[in-house]
This record gives sequence, C-alpha cells and structure tokens, in this order.
Amino acid sequence: MDLRQRIENLREAADDWMRSKSTRRMAVVLGCSVGILLLALLANRLLTRPRRPLPPSQEQPAALPPGGDIRCTPMHYQATVQQDAAAFGVPVPTLQELQQPLRGGTELRGRRLRPQGDVVETEHLRLETSIVKLRSTLDGSQGFRADHLVLRITNKSSVPVAYRVLTTLPDVQRCGSKADLPHNAIVLRPGETVERTECIFHKRRILQLIQVDAYEVTELGHRYLSRLMPSEGGPFEMRLARAHDRGGLKPCQTIPWRDLDPATDVWLAVVDFHARHNCDEYTQPRGYRPWTRPGTLPACAASSP
Repeated sequence: MDLRQRIENLREAADDWMRSKSTRRMAVVLGCSVGILLLALLANRLLTRPRRPLPPSQEQPAALPPGGDIRCTPMHYQATVQQDAAAFGVPVPTLQELQQPLRGGTELRGRRLRPQGDVVETEHLRLETSIVKLRSTLDGSQGFRADHLVLRITNKSSVPVAYRVLTTLPDVQRCGSKADLPHNAIVLRPGETVERTECIFHKRRILQLIQVDAYEVTELGHRYLSRLMPSEGGPFEMRLARAHDRGGLKPCQTIPWRDLDPATDVWLAVVDFHARHNCDEYTQPRGYRPWTRPGTLPACAASSP
C-alpha cells in the first residue's frame, strides 16, 4: 500500500471516530434532559400531594375557647388551683371533687330562740344564744356599754362549711348601733366557733331564726370564699355580715353579684361559684346558677349544669 492510500485510510478512521464522539455527546445531553424532566415531575407531585395530619403529640396547641381567654382553658384552671393550694398551704383538691355539686342545703326554718342559753343543732351547725355586755355607739362617736344578744355558731362537721344563718327581731331596724364582733361571716373551718352580735338586748326582743343553710366546701374553697367582701346590695345581710373577718387574706376586688339573676338564690350562686374559682382569675358570669349535677371547669359561660 502506497503512502497516499494510507493517508486516506487514516482520514476515514478519524471521521468515524468524530461521528461516534458526537453521538455519545448527544446521548449524554439527552440523558441529562430526561433526568431533569423526571426530577421536576417528582418534585411537582410531592409539593401538590395533600399533607398527612401530624400525630396527636405533634399537633398545634388547642384552640382558645370562645372569647380567646386562656384563663378559660382547663389547663390554666388546674394550674391556678395547684398554685393557690400551695400558696395557702392546703391540700390540692381533685378536679372531680371540684366539679361536683356542693353537698348541703337548708337545714332549718322558722324557730324562736330565747336570748340566754338556748341551743339549736342542725346537721352541720350548732347555734347558741347568750347576752354579753359590749361597747356600742349611738352616732359613731359617743360610746356606751350595753347588753348585746349574741349568737354563737359552731361548725360541728369535719370539713369546711359555707353557712348562712338568717335571723330577725322586733324593731330590727334599730339594731344599727350595736357593737360588732369580727368573725368569718361566710365560711367556717371544721370545729370552728364564731360569735356575732344580733342586736342590743331588750327583754321584748326575741330572736327569730328564719333560715339556716350549710354547704360543704374544700379547704381551698374555704380560702376562696373567705376573700369575699360583703357589701350593701349584695347577698349578705349586712347587719350580720358587716364585721366579716377575712383572716388576713387579700380581699376580692370585684363585686360578683351585681349582675346575677335576682330570681335565683343569689347567696347560694355566689357561694357555689367562688367555692371553685379564684376571684383574681375568674368573674362570676351573668346567669350563673348553683350546680345540681357535675359541671365543667372553669365556669366561664353563663350556662350551669
């Protein structure tokens, strides 16, 4: 083979190699394009596929109750109960215990009491009359000593009791000048005895028991109720409750009974609500009624069970 033939063969071999290289190049480019297209389709499918809900442990926090007040959530209520019990140094009541209707009711109606040494007992209370000489005033400045009709009230039970002992006397409107004895006028500890003045004593003034009510509450409920401040226009008889002693506890700043339904027993509604709720955190709703069956806490809505 001459030199010219050899050069021609080398040229053809080079052309074949170049054509095969271009083919490989095109194959690589085409393969990359197909790969990019597949990746784009897969990404689009993943982005448009509906998301599965998170497991319960990873869900977002529960929505706030109507009104958006976190204090109305069960978690905040239970935390408040635990903190208050620790602050007062009393046992933490269970949620089930607080959700139950208060045990108790009206224990006596319509009874006359002699002014000295007469005793009446109900399921929870013991009542006894006596005559005690105390210093009183006529106009808030002029003092004098006078015999007073005093009623001693004892909680006989082994649990705290919210109580109401309604009384009256002849010419009861003249009892405003009587002396006062500080006492817890709302709730009593187990075995606790308080004394309150009924009126300046007169032989013709016979004490008439109108009604005696007693309701069992928790130790924490005792502290909550003790913070209430009796005032004019409220459910407490001010002749008897104006000397209420909170025992050094901070008074409630609100007057919860202003908007309550007068058709219900306002005293019982106030006791029923505040035996379960801290007055700094919760305000008694309008239309609140005493519970007759287990309810839901906290009671932020007006409806009652």
